Amino acid sequence: MRDKAKNNLSSISVENIKEYIKSSNPTYYNKMIISDAAEVKRTNFIYINYTSNYLNRFSKKVTFPLYGNVADNFKNFENSSNKSNPKQLFDSESILETLSSNYSIEGEQDTLATPDDFDYLIKAENDEVVSKQPLYYISERTSSWDCDPCGTEKYIQCDDFDCEGRHTWKCTNCAAKGQVICDTCGGDKKLDCRKCNGSKKLRCSKCGGDGQRVDKMDTLSAVSSSTRSSRIVKKRCGDCSGRGEIRCNNCSNGKVPCSTCSAQGKVICPECNGHKNIVCGKCYGDKNRYGLIDCPECKAMGRMAQISYVETKILQKSVDKLFNNNNELVNVAEDTVLKFADKSSQQEVVLKNFNEVFYKDYDEIVEDILKQIQNESDFIFDGYTNKVVREELFFQVIPCVQVQYKHMLTNTEQEVTILDFFNNPKLVIDGEVENQNSTLKDTGKKLGNFFGKLFKSKGFKQKEDTKKEIKLMIRLAKADGKIEDSEKVFLSSKITSLDMFTSIEKTDLFNMMDDSILPELEPDDVKFSSSDKFSEVFQNLQTMAAEDEDVDSSEQELLDKIKSLNN
Repeated sequence: MRDKAKNNLSSISVENIKEYIKSSNPTYYNKMIISDAAEVKRTNFIYINYTSNYLNRFSKKVTFPLYGNVADNFKNFENSSNKSNPKQLFDSESILETLSSNYSIEGEQDTLATPDDFDYLIKAENDEVVSKQPLYYISERTSSWDCDPCGTEKYIQCDDFDCEGRHTWKCTNCAAKGQVICDTCGGDKKLDCRKCNGSKKLRCSKCGGDGQRVDKMDTLSAVSSSTRSSRIVKKRCGDCSGRGEIRCNNCSNGKVPCSTCSAQGKVICPECNGHKNIVCGKCYGDKNRYGLIDCPECKAMGRMAQISYVETKILQKSVDKLFNNNNELVNVAEDTVLKFADKSSQQEVVLKNFNEVFYKDYDEIVEDILKQIQNESDFIFDGYTNKVVREELFFQVIPCVQVQYKHMLTNTEQEVTILDFFNNPKLVIDGEVENQNSTLKDTGKKLGNFFGKLFKSKGFKQKEDTKKEIKLMIRLAKADGKIEDSEKVFLSSKITSLDMFTSIEKTDLFNMMDDSILPELEPDDVKFSSSDKFSEVFQNLQTMAAEDEDVDSSEQELLDKIKSLNN
């Protein structure tokens, strides 16, 4: 792990970067101009897989009635409380388990704790801290005593406000009569009729209270035979004799019997349920405990007890994270780099810290990172709060580099990135550089080409000359099977820009650079708008071939062929 990490910190030069790109993607490398003086941007990402065990000690106390099923167990604590050692090992933790499961009594913070309570050895086996640490109790604060509220009597007078230890007393609500006046009718036994509201009469439903109702419809002849009119004839209502009201048949003189008390005027007393006396439901009624309740303090045990103890917990913290020293690389996200992390490797122990054992083996590469993790977690190496007792670590250096290059054909400055340079390198190139999607502007260029070609415009001729010259220079650069940097620089200086070309034309040039076998040179490929223009282009080709101070035979052969085809 450490040797590999140190190797991954080795220097990376521009030449190293160029060699890797050339071997991994030679086709694209042929279009890249990387200066020997280019700045190498580098970020050493460090992957950390860290686990720590840390210790916390808590001073607690549990106060409880001395129940019969824990009394014998507690004797072991009391019998040892007079020994000289103030901290004693729990023989059994069953007493705490019984109090928790049977009575829901849990330990709470012991505010009387002193620093000395925490000072004892950490349990370890085979030179390793065990995860389950024993409990120690503080003998001087572990004891039992007579219950103060009941004075060992186990019971106290009933604390119900009405009872006050009487257990049974006369009902004051009904004056010990067992009945009370009905609240609904107030003792009158009757209520106003809801149907007639006590008026004894109801509105006649036949005539609607009018006293009259329709008898028949008469049709009378009008002056004109073409129109007729009707009149309504009414007569006195027979049901109400013309009074509009009838007698209520639901009540007697406007009253109905009270249903709550069954027309008795009284109901059973709700307090004593008719028994005239009240019996307290809280206290005992037997002879020995009459009017008494269980002592709420000791739960009728008569004695209380307390155990003061120290609990030790071994906790764990894990960190699986990528760290970097101020990443300056363009468009390189940590999530991308994290994919190169080796998450299957085993951790190594780098710290043991317990009792008289102290072993620390931090590598300087990650020492500051470990300190950062410890500070963020409030870890300490001494004491008993967040004390680190063990650390395990795997770390990996993931070197990532980036340099700027000029694209030979587009003449634009771009960034090329290599992730995890030494182990599992990955080349990252911006694919948008050569992405030549057709646009509205591109459509305009095509239209210009059409009319330019149609009318043999000067601009069209210049553009065609430039395109042919670029293609001849590409052929010449590839003639000897390798494209030297000097040739790329020369070609780039002559191109300056591809903005005049359509997306199809640009793609054609990119493909020509990528193709390993070029089509046969045709006479039309060397025909220019004028003989002067051809002479200028041919001179540029000769200069380009001599850029590396050695005109290869294959290059000379191509030059000769270009010249012969133009004649």
